[in-house]
Amino acid sequence: MLKKLRRRFVAVSMALITAVLLLVFLALFLFNYQRSSDNTRQALERALKAPSGGIWHGPEIGLPGGREPGADILTFSVFLDSGESILEVRKGGVSLSEEILEAAVSHALDTEAETGLLPGLSLRFLKQYDGAGLKIAFADTSHETENLRSLLLSSLAVGLTGWAALFAITLLLSRQIIRPVERAWAQQRRFIADASHELKTPLTVILANIDLLSSHREEPLRCNEQWLVNTREEAEKMKGLVEDMLFLARSDAGREQPVLSDVNLSDITTSALLSFEPVAFENGVALDAEVQPELHIEGDRTGLQRLLAILLDNAIKYAGSGGRVLVTLSRSGGKPLLRVQNTGESIPAGETANVFDRFYRADRARSSERGGYGLGLSIAKEIAEQHKARIELVSSQNGLTVFQVLF
Repeated sequence: MLKKLRRRFVAVSMALITAVLLLVFLALFLFNYQRSSDNTRQALERALKAPSGGIWHGPEIGLPGGREPGADILTFSVFLDSGESILEVRKGGVSLSEEILEAAVSHALDTEAETGLLPGLSLRFLKQYDGAGLKIAFADTSHETENLRSLLLSSLAVGLTGWAALFAITLLLSRQIIRPVERAWAQQRRFIADASHELKTPLTVILANIDLLSSHREEPLRCNEQWLVNTREEAEKMKGLVEDMLFLARSDAGREQPVLSDVNLSDITTSALLSFEPVAFENGVALDAEVQPELHIEGDRTGLQRLLAILLDNAIKYAGSGGRVLVTLSRSGGKPLLRVQNTGESIPAGETANVFDRFYRADRARSSERGGYGLGLSIAKEIAEQHKARIELVSSQNGLTVFQVLF
């Protein structure tokens, strides 16, 4: 699928590039053709303006500002009487046979248009009537053909070279552009696999409990209460997992929008600490805090409470019996800074970049014993991003792990 997507990206990009190059070269070709035609017409007009019977002068050189447009174009003119008989031919130094002269005049007279091309003779003509008869000026168009031919060849060479270079660049860029898609695709597949695995365990337990209850139908319900309680516990775990997954899915789709209001971050931090004191006591963890009062932000109270709960729960779980958790809330650079640090086993150096990945657990077996699914920090990151805050793992070494959120 990803290879097909990359090929499609390259194909579409090169089609657009080809279309742009063709339009550019077509515009350049038409511009040069029009300019050559205008220069030829100016040369014809100058030839017609030359007085009849005068001495023919070629283009004058050495004029300030350079030569006039079309001054180097070979021209000759013919003057005819009212009966269309040739009175005078002004060759202007051009070698001209009688056959070419007669053919040019004949074709020009056969054409009703004032100006036009004589393709077989490579000439362009311009007619002008006056009281004495008809003047026809002819100009050689071989320079136009040669200029356009040179332009076409050079454009073709430049275009093919540029197209090949852009094709190579597009191939390289396609790898960079597809890389986030590959990463997202891999994360999605891993997410589905991990979610299926996590849901499989409680479902297996629930089905096993149901089988046990079905095999003891004749017994009173109170005799099988343990299986009912266990089934409910597993169902509650599964419900929590599904709710967490739905939260992440809605966040990815942009449908989980926080309701912002003025929130006293100091108060909700203190409330979260009070709520987790019994949890810390049961786990044999010392919970300390340094909270600067009256720190306010614009945020969603429910989401921020959940963020604090995730960080505190995570710290207490991994601090271990006899460990210590320190929560500090202070102002840094005019912004509230929340730091949650805990003692305990450090996260391996090679895995610190993955702590916010969904279903990530440094020690999967021990995390399962603690009831974790590896979604907490992912949810914390989503909540922080909704508040335009930056959450990061500051350090995890020497038996001390520190998370911080800069609002």
